[in-house]
Amino acid sequence: MKNLILSALVIGAASQAAGCIIVSDDDDTGDALVTWDLLSADANGNAIPASCPAGATSAIVYALPDGAPAGDAYIDKYDCARGGGAAADLPEGRYLVWVRLTDTSEATLYAESGSLITDIRAGSSTAVDHSIFVDHAFYQLSWTLNPTGGGSVNCSQVVGEDGVSIIATVGGGTVGIDTIVDCEEGLSPASTITSPLPSSLSGAQYTVVAELLNAQQQSIGTSEVIPASPDLALNYGNEFEDLGTLSIVVR
Repeated sequence: MKNLILSALVIGAASQAAGCIIVSDDDDTGDALVTWDLLSADANGNAIPASCPAGATSAIVYALPDGAPAGDAYIDKYDCARGGGAAADLPEGRYLVWVRLTDTSEATLYAESGSLITDIRAGSSTAVDHSIFVDHAFYQLSWTLNPTGGGSVNCSQVVGEDGVSIIATVGGGTVGIDTIVDCEEGLSPASTITSPLPSSLSGAQYTVVAELLNAQQQSIGTSEVIPASPDLALNYGNEFEDLGTLSIVVR
């Protein structure tokens, strides 16, 4: 069983405190030393190294003071292939730091990292390291378990329960990608994510359904089917599309 862990590596809204403090010469401001490690995924959903997507020439670093409007972000632009750059001369405080990979005109978004919460100290430089899937993205979802007789139950209350399968099928066809996680991992109010799914600038559309499994990997409960649609398409690398909470009807 693949037990996915939600982390700032992949979730657009995830965050963590950055570390590695380096003393600098500026006593009034600090710097965020930002890197971007680019990833793709193999047929089994395992992360593999990747390069900048064709056409993605720019890596734009954003440092937004915590609680400030998005328009107040400090912005620095670098070559994508460089793999790193600085958000320099930031006033001391807490920031959300993220990276967008675009074309030179910034009109096309190829991939976007999650946001990391970073504490900037005056006179110091803080490392902020991002991993970005450049051509794969994710669905995020939760579920409830609802017996046919009504009400809701916990995972441990279902006899023989042995995980949940999240099946994402390309355009509703026969080719699907199956993510199997522990039932508790996505039981509302918790949420989980799929394995990396191929994204596309033209919009990769998937039909998604969740199945409760027994120890023989047989379905003992099924959610409603989320149909493929442009509104839920995966349009750029590292995107997180929230499907909300599904009701799995336990048989």
